[in-house]
Amino acid sequence: MATPAAAKVIAEALALTDEERAAVAEELLASLDPTQPDDSPEAAAAFKAELDRRWAAYQSGEEPSIPWPEVRARLRRTGR
Repeated sequence: MATPAAAKVIAEALALTDEERAAVAEELLASLDPTQPDDSPEAAAAFKAELDRRWAAYQSGEEPSIPWPEVRARLRRTGR
């Protein structure tokens, strides 16, 4: 449950444009782990390694693609 101050910030944020909300979300997420910002070489290397792993799995047929409507439906069901 959000505090009144958090509820006010959320309401104000929801009134922003998509671009502005994305920028706010990025800053908030980055603030959760200030020891490793998103643009650190370590984070970039880990992200690239994960992308490479997933791409290889997809290309080999080990990981099939999932159509966007199915992904969206799953996200809506789970609330994530």
